[in-house]
Amino acid sequence: MQVEEILKEYPSQKDFMLQALQKIAQQLELNIDVLLKVSKHFNLSPATVFGIASFYSFLSLTQHGKYVIRICKSVSCDIAEKEEILDAIKNALGIEVGETTNDRLFTLLETNCIGWCNESPAMLINDKVYTHLTKDKILSIIQSIKDDENI
Repeated sequence: MQVEEILKEYPSQKDFMLQALQKIAQQLELNIDVLLKVSKHFNLSPATVFGIASFYSFLSLTQHGKYVIRICKSVSCDIAEKEEILDAIKNALGIEVGETTNDRLFTLLETNCIGWCNESPAMLINDKVYTHLTKDKILSIIQSIKDDENI
């Protein structure tokens, strides 16, 4: 789907811009050309659109992998040994936070609280929540995804 097709689904009032950006980001990279089309549709300056697109952690100005892993970096998850979990993911995928695997399958990000403090440490992979994480559970989840992708 092209940017213009997606934008047609939204009225040009600025209240709908964030929703439009979310939908666009699910399918396309939020590059400068895309942001210019969004700014024109909503009659906003490119700087305003860029500011919003770069502010929210669930939007990205670079293309992510098919599976975006978001590790919660709240105090609850830190106390629950989030660093050990993060290290296990980095080692399993061979990437650092903010990077995408060469096959563009996984992107690893840290994010603010995802609302599962009572079951920490927690992470999101795309829209699916994983809680009570352990190193073994992480490795199993990653392997399961790779198996599903025939890797």
